[in-house]
Amino acid sequence: MEPPPAPPVVVTQTTGKASADIHTERELELELELEQAKKDILALQNGLAEARASVPIADAQSAELDRLRQENAGLRSELLVYEKLKSEHQALQSQYAEMKEQWRQSLEKVTELAKTAEEQSRQEQQLLELQARLDEITAAWNPARVKEIEIERDAFGRQRDYLEERLTDTIQQVEALQRQLAGVDQEELDRLRQRAAAAERDRAALQDKLNTYSAYTAELLANKDRLRRAADLEQQVLRLQEETAASNATIADLRSQVVQLSAYRSLADRVNQELTEYKQQLDVVNESERQRLERGARAFDALRDLVEKPEYTKTYAGQIKPWPGDPQVVGLIQDYARKYDFEYSLSRIKAFLAATRSSRFIVLRGFSGSGKTSLPVLIGRAIGAPYEVIPVQPSWRSKVDLLGFFNHFDQRFLPTLFTKALIKAQLPAFQDRLFFIVLDEMNLSRVEYYFNDFNVKLQDENEPAVELFDNAAVGSLPPGGIARYIHNGNQVAISRNVVFVGTINDDETTFPLSDKIYDRAQVIDFIETADGLRHGKLPPDSVVMPALSFSGYLAAGQSAVLPEVATQELEAFLVDLNGVLRKRFFLNMSYRPGRQIVDFVAAYAAGSTSMQVMSEALDLQIISKVLPKIRYSHRTDFEDDLKEFGDELQRHWPYAKHNLGPDQTRAALELMKSRL
Repeated sequence: MEPPPAPPVVVTQTTGKASADIHTERELELELELEQAKKDILALQNGLAEARASVPIADAQSAELDRLRQENAGLRSELLVYEKLKSEHQALQSQYAEMKEQWRQSLEKVTELAKTAEEQSRQEQQLLELQARLDEITAAWNPARVKEIEIERDAFGRQRDYLEERLTDTIQQVEALQRQLAGVDQEELDRLRQRAAAAERDRAALQDKLNTYSAYTAELLANKDRLRRAADLEQQVLRLQEETAASNATIADLRSQVVQLSAYRSLADRVNQELTEYKQQLDVVNESERQRLERGARAFDALRDLVEKPEYTKTYAGQIKPWPGDPQVVGLIQDYARKYDFEYSLSRIKAFLAATRSSRFIVLRGFSGSGKTSLPVLIGRAIGAPYEVIPVQPSWRSKVDLLGFFNHFDQRFLPTLFTKALIKAQLPAFQDRLFFIVLDEMNLSRVEYYFNDFNVKLQDENEPAVELFDNAAVGSLPPGGIARYIHNGNQVAISRNVVFVGTINDDETTFPLSDKIYDRAQVIDFIETADGLRHGKLPPDSVVMPALSFSGYLAAGQSAVLPEVATQELEAFLVDLNGVLRKRFFLNMSYRPGRQIVDFVAAYAAGSTSMQVMSEALDLQIISKVLPKIRYSHRTDFEDDLKEFGDELQRHWPYAKHNLGPDQTRAALELMKSRL
């Protein structure tokens, strides 16, 4: 039987003191038990000596009796050991009860549990030693031999009874012989006397043997009583072993609980440490976030008044009228302009409205004073669309000049009127209206320098965003307020309702536009026009017509689609036009301007199936998208190429079968040739 594993020992000052007290009490108990065992052995030895002195034993049986006595002495010593084990077992039971109570209390006091586990381990070792000694005694004990002795004892008893019967018979015979003495001679009498003496000696020997076996029988009965007591002790030992096994299981369970409790405590300590670290990190993050929120809130102080302005934060849904349709809106705009003594042709207004449906960037090109800036203002007033006119400065070199400057010293963003207009277009009061941002004299500086981000991102049909400044310069924005319009800390969306309008002059003070601008923008030419003969005075800002719905404007645009046959003819013409451009001027028209031409013609001819209207729209698009790409060349045949280009346009014109042609384009080509 292997000893159970020793429980973990937690050594403390209190535990050491309790262990020392237990050891002292145990040593005293063992000394008392040892003295009692010595007294018992001495008494047994004295009793054996007295028995030997008082009982005469025949020589023939002396050796056997000595052997039996030795075995009895061994049994006595073993019984003494059993008695000692019983005493120790009782002490162990008492200690086990105390240990069991200590184990129960160990769940509340882990340090006392360690002390009790140490003492229990020592007592278990003692119990194992006693068990080993008991096993040795059990192995040495021979019940078969005891059975043989009992059989011999019974045989001797039967022999004794037989001899007593013979003795009785012999006495009767002697008495009978005495009565016959008178008739017997002396010789016969002597012979009989000898026989009587021999019989007396036999009787004495048998009596001695009987006495010996009687004494041995008493001793054997005592041994049987001792064996019975040994059997009882063995049963107690077995019961103790069962209790010890249960105790071992309880101890093992408690040890497991202690280990688990220790693991839980270690885990709890680790979790508490991690929680402390997380809390510290969270405090750092919260502090950092608080500072970021403070920086974010401070960064956009200049825009807070704009987004919190009462008249901008409320909606005018009940006051916004449905979009009546593009033809009706064109007539409404023309009437409004005439009311204030402005004269714009119906074609010019239709071209502007169609341009907004094919591109969100419109360029109005012409001489100074031709009414370029007034057109988007009048259109905005007529349909209730807000607008902002922003003069472009010659010093603009990047989008910082357009959007605003972030002051790193005081962590504040200084927005321009342009940025405020982008925010304003998203406010509840304006989000269902068209919103015009007019860049006046936009080619006083190179457009590609400050407007390039917008020129690229406007191709996104959703709501692209542009960065106002470096993202690392500002923190987080507090919820609500300006945070609804500033995304990712430094981006503002280009709302879908925003249309950018740029005015440019063709003179020596300006920069020409690049093909990149012409490919993405819709250009409306004010150079060769009858407009501008009568330009009145703009009405006050307070005079604004009811707003028309931007959502209705979008819905009307989805229905402005050319018939499939007309679309196919127009796309075939654009393929031929691209071939003519490559042949004559080594130019190429990409997919994007071609798509815009188709969308423009469909929007310009909305509500009409007239070939003349479609031809007029396509003529305007050739002036807008194609002619700006043709640059003057010093080739001797350049003038001839211009003429041939006009002739080939006429030959490929999709509406030539209706006696229609690119009249305005041919006039523009003649103007180009006159300037050579």
